[in-house]
Amino acid sequence: MCELWFYRHDSRVHGPVSEADLRAAIALRFAEPTDLVRRTMISEWAPASAFPELEGHCRPHPPTGPTAPQDLPGKSAFTLVELLVVIAIIATLIGLLLPAVQSAREAARRVSCGNNLRQQGLALLNYHDARKHFPEGSGSGKQPLWNTSGVNWRVHIFPFMELGNVYSQLEFGTSNVFTGWGWSGILWRAPNTVLRGLMVSELRCPSNRSSPWESHAPWDEVYEEQTFSADYAGVGGAYPDPGGRGNTVCRRSYNGYTCNTGLLVPHETRRISQATDGASKSILVAEQSGLVDGKPRASNYLGAWSGGRDNWCGFDAKPRPANQIPDDGGCNYHHSGVVTIRFQINTPTSTQNSSYKPSDNNTIINSSHPGLAMVLFADGSVRSLEETIDIDTFRRLSTSNDGQPVAAD
Repeated sequence: MCELWFYRHDSRVHGPVSEADLRAAIALRFAEPTDLVRRTMISEWAPASAFPELEGHCRPHPPTGPTAPQDLPGKSAFTLVELLVVIAIIATLIGLLLPAVQSAREAARRVSCGNNLRQQGLALLNYHDARKHFPEGSGSGKQPLWNTSGVNWRVHIFPFMELGNVYSQLEFGTSNVFTGWGWSGILWRAPNTVLRGLMVSELRCPSNRSSPWESHAPWDEVYEEQTFSADYAGVGGAYPDPGGRGNTVCRRSYNGYTCNTGLLVPHETRRISQATDGASKSILVAEQSGLVDGKPRASNYLGAWSGGRDNWCGFDAKPRPANQIPDDGGCNYHHSGVVTIRFQINTPTSTQNSSYKPSDNNTIINSSHPGLAMVLFADGSVRSLEETIDIDTFRRLSTSNDGQPVAAD
């Protein structure tokens, strides 16, 4: 007859079990060698290790042979080669993901730049609704002083860009003098000094990494005197005139060519009805957030707010339209905030007496966005123009009344 066993584990009595089952329980750790066991219900409890027949399971011998611990594969650290492989894999993944992240960020900045132009377009169209015309592109001081200027269209739209409180502080007066120029820099006329430190985020492209207070002049930076520079310029026309009208609409000054065939022109105002080529095919404002000669060269002479100057050639306190100055390159006729298109988008180098200085009239349309520039059309739409656009097409889009067929896309 098979002898039965009882065992006590965790304060509980288990059994009856056979000797083989008890051995298995000890081997599988369901019972410990220190647990008390007995053969029958009437025998005394004793540790399992006290019974020789259970000794082989109560005191296991260290394993030998191929299953010994020293022969089992253990947990080891990375080798140098494995570590380098892991680092290389991580670096490769970062290299693959980083361009995608940068591209996504640039796409977001480009959208934000387009929204800036939409805000300007809305302000210009609201101005037009209120005044029945677009603002003067750029104005000179209305007094016979060679070193004075008025303001440009960027200031005139303040009331429609939630800057009415700033605009209400400005004093235009009969002379329209906002800034003067001296050998020590800008001489602001009170109370218009409020413009000196004014920064408007809607006039700044988020992809532009240069300082908004950086001088755009190629010489002494004192001339800008820490005045904000904008990244968007009004378009006053294009040279050569796509309509073939020559100097009846365009004239050459010391500062390059100026035309009055666009919608934001010096010393004049334009109605949207004068865009006979169609509002959707007439550029109103274009981006200037890129670099020329490795530096900012946008239409920001004396900063973002200053207007123009008309002197050296018979100026008598009656600022003249662009097509009424002498066509001999002698007039110091330049206007901040507006551009006459002459060069291709993103042209990397400047041309003397045309696009070299922020006071030149043909500063280059360019962008910090790669391969394109953002533009605002007179209907309020915003589009990107590739830098490879045909230059004649670009000039036609910049002229609102040349009568030449053109596709804006």
